[in-house]
Amino acid sequence: MSDYNFDVDVLRGQMGRVLAGNVEQLAFVLSEALSFVAADDVIECGQLGDEADPKLAVQNLRMIADAIESGEIS
Repeated sequence: MSDYNFDVDVLRGQMGRVLAGNVEQLAFVLSEALSFVAADDVIECGQLGDEADPKLAVQNLRMIADAIESGEIS
């Protein structure tokens, strides 16, 4: 993976916008990816999107995590 392109030849910004428009797919992709990745690697190498709102991103991730724990997302 390069800084600009995923293995599937989709630009990161394009992928983000497509996932934002399809909430079912967003939940699937997040849960699939986070199930097979070391979080410390993500923290060390991760990068927020150019237009990301860090506070909103954290709030939304917490809400998704709560929904997974409660069984709301299955």
